[in-house]
Amino acid sequence: MKKILSIARAAIACVSLVFALTATANADTLDFTELTTTGFTGLKTLSLSNATLTTSDDEFYIYTPFENGAADAKGGICAIGGSNCQAGMEISFTQDIMGLTFQSGSFETGDSATITAFNGATELGSIDVIADMLLDFSGFGVINRLVFVDNDSTAWGISYGGFDFQTVTAVPLPAALPLFGAALTGMGLIGWKRRKSA
Repeated sequence: MKKILSIARAAIACVSLVFALTATANADTLDFTELTTTGFTGLKTLSLSNATLTTSDDEFYIYTPFENGAADAKGGICAIGGSNCQAGMEISFTQDIMGLTFQSGSFETGDSATITAFNGATELGSIDVIADMLLDFSGFGVINRLVFVDNDSTAWGISYGGFDFQTVTAVPLPAALPLFGAALTGMGLIGWKRRKSA
């Protein structure tokens, strides 16, 4: 009977551990080299393998790798309003992400923008961009959407590149696992009652 109880306890501990480990994180990036168009795209919506980008202004400009300070080996982006990178945009990720960092590239003194992170409809916080800087959203938790607002319509605007993050993937539990845990718990209780009554 003691053996059954110790097996039941070990099984319950394993079930608890599996419930605690129900998500994984994998390194990822926005790769603008996936797109066949660079430069002025004429497009208000862009689809990458892991995100959709939209602007309500004129179009997107895609930087080729190393074309400007904000772009890295995966390229970069800005939303065009008029003839400059002054437009707002939104990035919707196909999966929840965390640990997000990326680089801004401003073209002249006085450029400024605000980037707000969301999880669904919940606003997580904002970062103000005023220069070439590393933007670190890693303390914001799980993000699935970013909204970019340009704050200075007289400046040249700001571009962005080097988007690095981790995708958060839920790991589904096997359907029978909770039932298995309940059965083991029941066996342990039966053993405990028999031992108590003996």
